[in-house]
Amino acid sequence: MGKYFISSDIKQRNKPSHLSISEEITIVIAFHQSGFQDSKTYYIHLVCATSDLHKRLLIQI
Repeated sequence: MGKYFISSDIKQRNKPSHLSISEEITIVIAFHQSGFQDSKTYYIHLVCATSDLHKRLLIQI
């Protein structure tokens, strides 16, 4: 089956698409210390806002 694949020059990541246990624990601790009542609100206000801020800063550079 492999001989039928078209090779491309696009580089792909070989990194697993999951968080390590220490990363998960860090997020849980930060959530509990943040004062938010649910994880969805925490994610929307902090994670998405931070991601958007990084994108804006990169555009300005």
